[in-house]
Amino acid sequence: MLRLIMNKAKHHYNLAVEHAERNRFYQAISELQNSLDLNKNNINARLLLGTIYARQKRYDQAIQEWQAVLENNPTSQKAFHYIEKGKKVQSALPVLKWIQILLAALLGCILVIFILVFLALRPDPAQELLKKAISDYDHNLYGSALEKMDSFTNQFTSSPLRPVALLLADSIRRNIEENRRRILSHMDAGEYTTVLDICKLLEDQNPDPGTMQFVNHIKDNIRSSMKKTIEQSIRDQEKEETGDLSLIQENLKRFGQYFPRDENLGTYQSQLSALLRRDAQKEQRILQKELDNISVIEDPAQALAALITFNREYPAFAQESSVPRKIKELKQTILYTRLIQIQEQLQKDNLDAAGANLAQLKTRDLDEFPLLAQEYQNLSSLYSKRKNDENRSKTEEYLAALEKALEEENLGEIQSLLSQKASFSLTADEERRFDNINRLSRIRTALLLYHQITSRDPLQGMDSLTEQEARETVSSLPMLLSDLPPELSLKARDKLLFHACASYMKLGEADKARKMFQSLLKEYPYSPYLPLAAKMVSD
Repeated sequence: MLRLIMNKAKHHYNLAVEHAERNRFYQAISELQNSLDLNKNNINARLLLGTIYARQKRYDQAIQEWQAVLENNPTSQKAFHYIEKGKKVQSALPVLKWIQILLAALLGCILVIFILVFLALRPDPAQELLKKAISDYDHNLYGSALEKMDSFTNQFTSSPLRPVALLLADSIRRNIEENRRRILSHMDAGEYTTVLDICKLLEDQNPDPGTMQFVNHIKDNIRSSMKKTIEQSIRDQEKEETGDLSLIQENLKRFGQYFPRDENLGTYQSQLSALLRRDAQKEQRILQKELDNISVIEDPAQALAALITFNREYPAFAQESSVPRKIKELKQTILYTRLIQIQEQLQKDNLDAAGANLAQLKTRDLDEFPLLAQEYQNLSSLYSKRKNDENRSKTEEYLAALEKALEEENLGEIQSLLSQKASFSLTADEERRFDNINRLSRIRTALLLYHQITSRDPLQGMDSLTEQEARETVSSLPMLLSDLPPELSLKARDKLLFHACASYMKLGEADKARKMFQSLLKEYPYSPYLPLAAKMVSD
């Protein structure tokens, strides 16, 4: 018999774990209390009960349960951890309380063992009746179980199993009473959904007739209250032209969930449907008026943007009103107008405007209009050809201007034109032509500078040389050495090195002047300019 009781306690604990994992805390607490009624020393049940109380913020009760665990198992680390975490660690109970608990547990175990041994050795009608009551209890037939247990206590007043029957009967009654108390508490708070959930739990347990009468009375009160709320909300909404029906929908959904067979449910649903249709018609009138306002917009681009926004915000109504078709037609009109404008601009040789308009068109917008896409390709090709011809003409003018400046030896104009090369897109032939002009320009510039430098009297050295001339000489020396014709560069190199040496001395850069002298000495040891350079460097 003890094993049967322990198994029953474990069964209740397992049910409680399942309820707790699904956050059904009221059911879990009820099952844990049933388990602890059968086995007060079930440490796991008390730990779980304390944890559920803590999650419900019932910390005092939680600590009491965890403290009870410590009373039965002082080594439980979980209990200590939970108590510390709740910041409400309490002092250990007096040693006497521990002794009393242990003695009570020991006496209880001895009593249960004695009853089990007695039942095993002497089966009697009392044992059979108790087994039937326990079977009803296992199947949640609490009303039937209570009847059998009451019959047991009345018939077998001296049976050693009487305490077990009283214990089970008391557990059921306390469970039912606790649920009734919770129902009244939640009723006072107006928490009808919670009340109906608890009523459903009680109904599933098949309680005694008195409890069922209490449950039906509570449900009738809630049903009446919910009906009044729904009816008043519907009347209020019928007086208004429009309004938020979400609250009525939510209340009606809950009412149908708990009272699906109520005779007024269909009427309420029909009234709600009528209100929804009224609001839908009102919204359709508003949306149609907005469409009418869009239709009178004269600017096609603005009208298209307004239609696209409308289609995005009200897709269902837009589909019914053929807004997607109107958007497509308006797009086609705008694209066609733009292509006509580009064609006219090309006819008037307004290539810049035509190019800007072509750049604004997006090929993905033309994909759904094959004919317009083909016309766009034709205009793009024509624009590219006309633009290329224009570029070739401008490039030819540019190269001709370079050649003219070169013939006139207008070096300033040449340099100005050379700096404009990046503005032109040259073909390979034009690039070679440009390079040839640039090369001739550099040669002529080098020759001009060469004649300017070499026209100075070398015998005067740096006496008649100005600082400006000296700077021009040293800055142009690399260009002269690289751009002069090779035969002239080899012939006049010693003279250029001499003038560079004189220029560096004029600028006060003696070290660079000596380097020029060293180069002159190394490359032209017999140059007539060498003594003059040596005299300048030594002075």
